[in-house]
Amino acid sequence: FEYMAQSIAALNGIANREKNSSQVGFILSVTNFTAEENVFLAKSVVRIWIKQIAQMDKAITFEGKASVGDKLFATATINTMPWTIRKKWEEYKWKTENAFL
Repeated sequence: FEYMAQSIAALNGIANREKNSSQVGFILSVTNFTAEENVFLAKSVVRIWIKQIAQMDKAITFEGKASVGDKLFATATINTMPWTIRKKWEEYKWKTENAFL
């Protein structure tokens, strides 16, 4: 599922660049994970397919698949939550700087 999560992050980065925004995301949960094989062979070309299937408030759910050639290796449902860096960092910084006042 790590390749799937990295693909979601890459797509998020492209979308944020187009909006001139800074956001990261967190994985809330991974469900329905299945692995047909334990490992990929060295130098395998792994193809990742990601599709957003639901969004509720800020939580976004993706369906992901990983395959090598025509063989499906893994599938998963990944639930994520975006986080705006600048606003949260400023809030965190203020709280920590004033924690001992």
